[in-house]
Amino acid sequence: MTELEKGYIAGIIDGEGSICLTKSGKWRHPTIQISSTTYEMLEYVQSIIGGTISKKSENGVNCKQAYAYKIDYQRAIQVLQEIVEYLHEPKKKARAMWIIQKYDEVTSRNGRYSAQKEQEKIAFEEKFFQLETPEDV
Repeated sequence: MTELEKGYIAGIIDGEGSICLTKSGKWRHPTIQISSTTYEMLEYVQSIIGGTISKKSENGVNCKQAYAYKIDYQRAIQVLQEIVEYLHEPKKKARAMWIIQKYDEVTSRNGRYSAQKEQEKIAFEEKFFQLETPEDV
C-alpha cells in the first residue's frame, strides 16, 4: 500500500467506517467496516486491501442503495498496522492501537482458553469498548 493509499483508507474509515470487535461464537474478532452509497469507492478500497462488499437492505422508496464493506481477522489487523498513524478520529485510533497491541496476545490459536487466559480475553474486550482516546490505551 502506498502512503497515499494508507492516508485515503484511513480517511474513509475516519469518516464512514468503524473499527470493531465482531462476535463470532463465544469470542469477538477484529473487523473494519465501511458503509456507503458509493459502490465505486468501496470497490477501490477492496482493490487495495481485499475484503468483501455486500448490498444493504433498502430503507425506503427514496433511499439510495447502500453497501457494506468488511474485512476481518488477521487481515484487518494488518491493515490497521499500516494505517494507524493516519487515523485522526480519537476513538478509532485508540481502538486500532488496542487491537494491534493486544489482540494476538489474548487470542488462542486453537480457540481453547485456560481460566486465566479467558479472563484476559474478557478484560481485553471490555476495555476495547471503553476506549475513547489514544491516551486510554
